[in-house]
Amino acid sequence: MADPEQFNADQLAFWNGPGGHTWVARQEHTDITLAPVSEALLALAAPRTGEQVLDIGCGCGATTLELARAVGPAGRVAALDGFDLLASNFGVMFFGNPVAAFAHMRRAASPGARMAFVCWRPITENPWMEVPLQAVYRHVPRRPKPDPQAPGMFAFADSQRVFQVLSAAGWAPPRLDKLDLDLDIAAGRGLEEAVDQSTQIGAVNSALRGQPAETVAAAIVSIREALAAHLDSPSVRLPGAMWLVSSAPA
Repeated sequence: MADPEQFNADQLAFWNGPGGHTWVARQEHTDITLAPVSEALLALAAPRTGEQVLDIGCGCGATTLELARAVGPAGRVAALDGFDLLASNFGVMFFGNPVAAFAHMRRAASPGARMAFVCWRPITENPWMEVPLQAVYRHVPRRPKPDPQAPGMFAFADSQRVFQVLSAAGWAPPRLDKLDLDLDIAAGRGLEEAVDQSTQIGAVNSALRGQPAETVAAAIVSIREALAAHLDSPSVRLPGAMWLVSSAPA
């Protein structure tokens, strides 16, 4: 596994560079696709009027704004300490040292605080990413299986690992509920938009990065063919599988 400090430095460079630029450029599309997930997270987190909330890995701020509306003028959503609610929409899987990170968040939590976050279950349960990825693998070598303990998009896919990390960091044994939703990766904008989104973000983008232009072009044709089978114009819906995780300081 990569050194945690080096991994964190790499993540900082990535999100302040091409990764962040792509995320900002795709912000509206991604927010539309993940809106049902955000609704489920907010229902689990149940923010209350006047609470102090920490939004972890807030992306472009869609969840932050909803949390702010919920807590109202008397509340606060920020990144300081003394929080009643710690929430995260796919933002906690990328820590170089997750135990240390969650322990730090535990110290930022007020007595009686709650934590709620959503994370991906295994990629094999997520056809929204697996279908285009398998299409790409007709043209490029399969990437080696990542270390399941390594930081990354699916780092918390294993429920037992979530238990181990949170318990070691001083949180109560978490509750994990399965969340299964059909995600519209076209964001209601048709097949070509779904193809573009698939190639810009996630495992498909990583698999195509650095490949010759002709290989990328051929892979895109295969992605289009694979996604066309799921076209319900103007949407392209495929299943997504997540964990809704809730806990409190031990």
